[in-house]
Amino acid sequence: MIVIYGWFSYVVRESEGGLYDDQVDMSFRWGMAWFIFSEVMFFAAFFGALYYARELSLPWLAGDGSGVSTNQELWPSFENVWPSKAPPQILVVILWE
Repeated sequence: MIVIYGWFSYVVRESEGGLYDDQVDMSFRWGMAWFIFSEVMFFAAFFGALYYARELSLPWLAGDGSGVSTNQELWPSFENVWPSKAPPQILVVILWE
């Protein structure tokens, strides 16, 4: 926290002192734009992978559609169930008692 405070105070002093020109201002703006873009891409990849795992790959592994042979040959006892879709009833009973 001390380092962050020191860095921000240094940046504010430079800015208030008029030491920044247009090139430095543009580099700060581009840096923030790239940071926001990278965060958007990170979360898009994270939630895209979650969507793929839950909605696209589970039905395929369970044998829906043209993947029947995949399910029958590799693991016939596989069920298309995601644990967080329906919590076990025993957990609800324990929490309410």
